[in-house]
Amino acid sequence: MRVLSAEEMRDMDRRAFEEYGITGVQLMEMAGRAVALVADHILQGRLTGELPAHPSPVLTWLDDLSRGRASLPARSGLRVCAVCGTGNNGGDGFVAARHLANWGYDCTIFVAGDPGRLQGEARLNYEALVRRGLPVIDVPEVSELRALEQADLIIDALLGTGIRGEVMERISEVMDIINSAEAPVLSVDIPSGINADTGEVCGNAVVADVTVTFAAPKTGLLLYPGADFAGAITVADIGIPAPLMDLRAPAGKHIIDGAMVSELIPERESDSHKGDHGHALLVAGSPGLTGAAEMAGRACVLSGAGLTTVACPGGAHATLAAKFTEVMTLPLGQPTEVALAPGHAKALLEQAGRWTAVGLGPGIGRDPQTISFVRDIVPKLDRPFVLDADALFALGEDAAKLLAGKADLGVITPHPGELARLLGTDAEWVQSNRLEAAGRAADDFGVVCVLKGAHTIVAEPQGRAFFNLTGNAGLAKGGSGDVLTGIILALLTQGLAPVEAAVAGVWLHGRAADIAAARSNQISLTATDCLKAIPEAFCEAGAV
Repeated sequence: MRVLSAEEMRDMDRRAFEEYGITGVQLMEMAGRAVALVADHILQGRLTGELPAHPSPVLTWLDDLSRGRASLPARSGLRVCAVCGTGNNGGDGFVAARHLANWGYDCTIFVAGDPGRLQGEARLNYEALVRRGLPVIDVPEVSELRALEQADLIIDALLGTGIRGEVMERISEVMDIINSAEAPVLSVDIPSGINADTGEVCGNAVVADVTVTFAAPKTGLLLYPGADFAGAITVADIGIPAPLMDLRAPAGKHIIDGAMVSELIPERESDSHKGDHGHALLVAGSPGLTGAAEMAGRACVLSGAGLTTVACPGGAHATLAAKFTEVMTLPLGQPTEVALAPGHAKALLEQAGRWTAVGLGPGIGRDPQTISFVRDIVPKLDRPFVLDADALFALGEDAAKLLAGKADLGVITPHPGELARLLGTDAEWVQSNRLEAAGRAADDFGVVCVLKGAHTIVAEPQGRAFFNLTGNAGLAKGGSGDVLTGIILALLTQGLAPVEAAVAGVWLHGRAADIAAARSNQISLTATDCLKAIPEAFCEAGAV
């Protein structure tokens, strides 16, 4: 599924007219009707008790909810208040209110601004409401909005995707009243006050229970804090021609879904053997940190690698070997050696022909010798690899130099703090600019960057970015990143390109966490729980 910026959406609207003759009036009608359909669904659910007033955040496509309309309960007595601005977002709200009134709802429309400023399609739909005789109330004073306290549903159509800078004080007061009302809030395209490109709050914003967004999700709905304000997101088709939404675009933003991952899962021939599915080398673990190696190694096996070897310092080998049955282990150095060293890099590179792909980082520690090992071996890697944790620490601000020439080979999986160190900035900036930060890392280092966190972002050099919506807060716990490294390593080992392995890996990892959390809860979720759910995640993606 494509993800669009505000400018990209405006370009879609323009091209729909210039290339296909689809007018703004047609698009607004489709958009407003989509809002009305979702509003109807929410209200009928509240009436029958079949739909919660505050749905869990989830991304869905809008089906034709108008089917079976005659069998639904009567709508009289249910009050809808649409709070509309004077731009096109307000016009969408006018259309929604007209349809809801036609279906029998008690609709009141509030215009937060001077109706004389309405133009084009928005003015046409405002005038249609007036001619229809519906209560359209100008709001010179915010006290006029106290009627929202009696509403069964509030439609937020104040501000759309064009907002820049902070909202005006008067509009902010209107937002406060909407947010203080008890009724569920349905936002049009994006919660008013949220920057559609960055997810930033422009001084104040409406907190929605549901957001109906048009044609494709807007970037700001997937970036925090905007994602917290959006509630459940429903994507509505408003008639943008399919060629304009081409998913094969060489650049752009996309949401990872099960169908996309299903196409990436390696197929196995019935007569295949372990050698056909690659040999993964995982360099991980050190005394006191063998659990990281165990998590990553087990994830690699469960994710399909034909053979998995875990290499670790000799001083950690006995402990690590006792943890595995399906995984081979390789001691580097003597039992007295507790850290990786540059000499170990030479030993591994001499055996490089054995490995299909390499994973490096989980639990290796930050000993100066280990840092030298990483900085020695990474420039010499000539096969697909994934770097995580302490390997990223070792690269530091020399990442661009050490990763030079690794196009089409590498994946890095930093959390915000690790990426901040690589980019020479701070974690606060990374969190506030996640899409830009991931894209900058991919471009600067020439490898695929997986920026971990809520709505993990996968960015490829000079190309696409992908948002992952699977996963939950239970992943905010030690060991989770190690499991992800193992999954990505296994997929690289089976022949997936770096961006494919990263895209499939983050979705499978998050889905395993969701499956595991559903069995207990997010607070108690562990990396081991996620490991146990990996097979089910693969099944959901179509693995046989």
